[in-house]
Amino acid sequence: MIASVEVIEHLENPTAFLRSITRLLKTNVWRFLTTPSVENVPARLKFLRRGEIRAMDKFAPEHVTPLYLDLFT
Repeated sequence: MIASVEVIEHLENPTAFLRSITRLLKTNVWRFLTTPSVENVPARLKFLRRGEIRAMDKFAPEHVTPLYLDLFT
């Protein structure tokens, strides 16, 4: 099992991170990943009003890569 809690949004290349996890683990093994949601209603409204991505603004400059669900499909 690999757990990544609130880490991936800090990486410049999250796809490489996900590939590394897949390479390290065998099939049918748990992968646990959390990240701030940038696709929920409050996040979409903020983007519509201000053009800023929630959790990726001046208050969280260490968050460099927003993740969207289509990355995981």
